[in-house]
This record gives sequence, C-alpha cells and structure tokens, in this order.
Amino acid sequence: MEPARLSRLLAAAASLSAATCDPDSSNEAPLSAVGWHGAIVAACLLVGVLTFFGAGTGTASTPQHKGLAEERYFQKLLEPDDESKFSGKGDGFSWSQTVSEVVVEVPLPAGARARDVACRVLPASLSLAVCGQAVLQGSLLRKVLPDDSDWVLEDAPGQGEGRLLRLTLVKRSPTAGLQHWTSVLAGASSG
Repeated sequence: MEPARLSRLLAAAASLSAATCDPDSSNEAPLSAVGWHGAIVAACLLVGVLTFFGAGTGTASTPQHKGLAEERYFQKLLEPDDESKFSGKGDGFSWSQTVSEVVVEVPLPAGARARDVACRVLPASLSLAVCGQAVLQGSLLRKVLPDDSDWVLEDAPGQGEGRLLRLTLVKRSPTAGLQHWTSVLAGASSG
C-alpha cells in the first residue's frame, strides 16, 4: 500500500475515534452504545493497519507465505543437482559423505589384517596406508575431529571372502548441499 493511502486511512481512523469519544465535539447526540462501537472499530482498524504495516514505518510486514517461498528458493540453491560430485573414487578407494561424516572405503588385499593398516588422522591431514602402500596421504579438504574419527575392517558385501577398510572422518563443521566436500584431500578433483 502506498504511503499516501496509508496516511489517509490513519487520519480517517483517528478522526472517527476522536469524534466518537470526545464529549465536546460537535456531535449532537450523547455518546451512546453506537458511539463506543465506532470508537472500538476505529481503534481496531488503527491497530490492524499499524500491525500490518510495521508499526507505522510505511514498510509492509513480510507475509508468512513469502518467507516460505524464499526458504524453498534458497534451499534449491544449497541442494546439489548432481549428488555424484559429492562422492567419488580415487586410486584404490571410494568415498561418500553425509551431513556430518566423510566415509572412505578401501578394498583390502587378500589376507590383510588390522595390524597391516597404518592410519593417522589429524585435524587438517590424513595418512592412510595398507600393507605398506599409501592409499591417502596429504591435507584434508576441510578440518575434521580426529578423536571422533575411526576405522574398522568389514566383510565386503557381495565379494565372498573379500574385506574392506571403512574410515569414518567426522567433519568439524557439518555441511549440506553446495557446502559438501568435493574431495577428501585438498587439491584433488574427486578423490
């Protein structure tokens, strides 16, 4: 609503309120139930207009449905169109992520055991070797919580007696949508 129209509405509500409540006004009839009714209607109109238009500042309040539309718009910007760019395969490993974790899976050579794994997780770097062969080594894309990160050996699904190492890195800051990691190590395209 334009400011001129708002001013006219406020002036009309104020004059109606003053005319019905002022005993010295030029009203011939004494204040009656109809006069009080008019005063109440005027006051309600004034309160409603001020509430809707941000307490008389001239700026309209944001309707609830507009806020929901904006939230959906920005959520679409944050949600990726292609989830595959937030997971990937590297030389000898694959990785995926959730909001709070990055999971690295490494297929193990036959006969590999826990003592054959050397894993060191620091807040900004990772060193992972299996049977003396480096799998991942370098600076992480983002910081992790080393004390909460862990690795386990598991049977690989659908591979008979094959096993894999599952390394879970707990993100220091949760991510979503376009904030997700694009690689495990800094400087790597998807590995």
